[in-house]
Amino acid sequence: MVDITNYVMLEIGQPMHAFDMDTLESCRIVVRRAAEGETIVTLDGKEFSLTPANLVICDGNKPVALAGVMGGLNSEITEHTTQLLFESAKFARDNIRKTSRSLGQSTDASSHYEKGISEYTTELGMARALHLIQQLGCGEITASKFDVSAGAPRTGKQFTATVSGINAILGIEVPADTIVDILTRLDFQIRRDGDTLEVVAPRYREDIEIGEPDLAEEVIREYGYDHIVPTFLPSATVTSGGLNAGQQAAAKVKRTMCGQGFYEVSTLAFYSDADLDALHLAADAPERTVIRLLNPISSNLTIMRPLLAPSLLNTVVENLKRGNAEGRIFELANIYVPRQIPVTELPEEKLHLGFAAFGEGEDFFCVKGAVEGLGEAFGLTFEYERAADVPYLHPGIAAWLLCNGQRVGVFGKLANDVLAELPLPKDSKTSHKIFLGEIDYAALMAQVQPAMRYRPLPEFPEVVRDLALIADEPVTCGAITAAIRKACKNVSDIELFDVYRGEQVGAGKKSMAFKVHFAPADKPLTPEEVNRFVKKILGNLNYQLHVEIR
Repeated sequence: MVDITNYVMLEIGQPMHAFDMDTLESCRIVVRRAAEGETIVTLDGKEFSLTPANLVICDGNKPVALAGVMGGLNSEITEHTTQLLFESAKFARDNIRKTSRSLGQSTDASSHYEKGISEYTTELGMARALHLIQQLGCGEITASKFDVSAGAPRTGKQFTATVSGINAILGIEVPADTIVDILTRLDFQIRRDGDTLEVVAPRYREDIEIGEPDLAEEVIREYGYDHIVPTFLPSATVTSGGLNAGQQAAAKVKRTMCGQGFYEVSTLAFYSDADLDALHLAADAPERTVIRLLNPISSNLTIMRPLLAPSLLNTVVENLKRGNAEGRIFELANIYVPRQIPVTELPEEKLHLGFAAFGEGEDFFCVKGAVEGLGEAFGLTFEYERAADVPYLHPGIAAWLLCNGQRVGVFGKLANDVLAELPLPKDSKTSHKIFLGEIDYAALMAQVQPAMRYRPLPEFPEVVRDLALIADEPVTCGAITAAIRKACKNVSDIELFDVYRGEQVGAGKKSMAFKVHFAPADKPLTPEEVNRFVKKILGNLNYQLHVEIR
């Protein structure tokens, strides 16, 4: 019997339910609103506390089904059932949808009811189920039948339309006889009086609601969309389209990232607490203050993301599982920061640029080069600070990204303890090569000048000097390059090309060799001028960082 009800639902789209008559306290079936706090246990064993917004089917005393969603456990069909009651019904779409969402109980039946069931299908479903019982010889059908339609008419929706009104909507002239012929073939009852049409829609066409617009849709679907000729509205003018400044900047970011070998991805704006746990974020971390969904569509999509990193890391893991051993991906998307908890207003949506790189050929400096390429595209110069306090990044291979002294992002290698817990293939040779980064897009764009200024190429050649410097081990390359630029405005570029540690430089020391490019202004640089520049640079390095020439 249960198979028959499921078959009818799949065959003609009419959900049905069968009650064990012996479990009903009376022969009455009452459809009513649930009382506040009234409970029901459904067939899957879940108990729900109901409100008057929910519709229940009762046996005259207690609820035996959650209308349009699922039957009750107290009236289910078992191997001991000897007599049953079939129910075929139509419910208001919005009521079933709200009940299903509020209780977090989605079923095949509720999905059908949410889309709409016609009274015609309700009757057809009952007739089809009884026919199958008779055809299969699995039961005897009684003459007892109860119709609780409250005298609802057995005809389709009736309304008046005009041929001119249909043609006005379509913007073309479809002959009246053609309109009548099309609608008649679609099972509409049409009575025409000149321009006026008296229309009766088929009973199974629940989607016909607003008269002429719906009829126009039916007509053009059969008449052919190729008959529509594109025309301007009487008051229309041709306008020049284009992207605004924000859209142009976002497009430039995406082009630049693609030029660096990254592929754009689009991930869901939701994930779960488990994704934040995987990053080893502390319980009191700011990212733990999240917006939780009341009715998540899945157990792993329960919160709105406060970071892009988990979304990108999950994408990397999926690629590695599928044998994609290397790659670069990025996403420009919103994160969601609650203004207060509990949530009483819409969250702050902040645009972030997240990126990830994985594979044997990747290292920290490859990713750093890609970040610098992004900066160059917008005329920005970045500085870097060691990022040892980001729990999901390696403390020795991670850096804060600074622009004009302000932190705008962070990037680095995935921490070893985080990496070890990822569900990666055991034979993955690239599992130790995952790099993540995230940039606050608004903070980055705030550093971009409104208009870029271009200078002509220098008329005279640059002068290059190699400087081998001895510094204390903690002194970073970024600190040295910043000091060099500050000491001389003629420096156009600085390249680190060698790092040496050994007995020759002493314990706790390192040697760093740089190529320093000096750009001339309006005349060639003389050796004396370059010597003065170098002397000033060395003096500034010694004063600020205790760095000496080797």
